[in-house]
Amino acid sequence: EKLEQLRALWNGARIHVDVVAEPPGHGVDTPEDLARVEMLLAR
Repeated sequence: EKLEQLRALWNGARIHVDVVAEPPGHGVDTPEDLARVEMLLAR
């Protein structure tokens, strides 16, 4: 699997996983996403 957490686990690191009540916000993955976020923050 291509999970970056696996590398940490294979090297002995501990990770924390938690269940959240609300889903996370939208990601900023494209220039259009960035423009939307900048507009929202400017308000």
